[in-house]
Amino acid sequence: MKCPKCGSKITKDDAFCPECGSKADFEKIEKKEKKHEEREYHHKATSNKWIKPVSIVGIIIILAAIFIFAVPLPYYPTEVYSVSEPYTASETYYEEESYQDTDCEYRRASYNDEQSQGDWVGGKPTIICSITNFESEAVTFEYKIYLTEKIGGECGNDEITSYGPRTVTIGAGQTVKKDSILDPEGEDWCFGCWANPQNQIKECHLATKFKSVPKQKTLTKYKNVDKERKVTRYAPLFKQWTGQINWYFKEGEA
Repeated sequence: MKCPKCGSKITKDDAFCPECGSKADFEKIEKKEKKHEEREYHHKATSNKWIKPVSIVGIIIILAAIFIFAVPLPYYPTEVYSVSEPYTASETYYEEESYQDTDCEYRRASYNDEQSQGDWVGGKPTIICSITNFESEAVTFEYKIYLTEKIGGECGNDEITSYGPRTVTIGAGQTVKKDSILDPEGEDWCFGCWANPQNQIKECHLATKFKSVPKQKTLTKYKNVDKERKVTRYAPLFKQWTGQINWYFKEGEA
């Protein structure tokens, strides 16, 4: 027991406090101590009453934090993936095809000219020019009959006198003779004639030619087509809530 006045320890055998001399009223002291013990018990009981709930709440908060920030939980984002799908396409290609066509070309007419001397008329020679057309169609010719001076036994190029040029049309495969009486100067002279075709001969023949012809063929080709599917992934709730993960991504992305 304790003295209610000075707080010193006393026993039931003490009638007075050995320290302060106060009278020891044990009934009063016991009531006071009992009341004090009840107060302390009530205080401890009240304190213990809150310790347990607070501890449980703390544990729940810790577990919730671990669950939210550290525990991977499934989520189901959309994944885009590619597949190769066949499709039918039309394609143009070219083939070489033969065909018959007419090829035409122009050439000089084939002919011959010859000169000869005919009768003398009034002391002047008659010079004859024979022109033969070897073609299968009529050809117009320009021709000329002439005399040249003979120098040193050979015919020169300078004309003494001439007849023409004149034109004549000769039928296919025919020969036409043209003549003229020329007056030579002196005794030594040469005679001659020439002919020149005025139109060309058109020759045509069938020829085999080739050309590229466009054609169509059907082919099976392939193209990549994007498709979507739901996949399962894992991440803590905190990352899911804060958008730190992909909810829509292409195949191969993190």
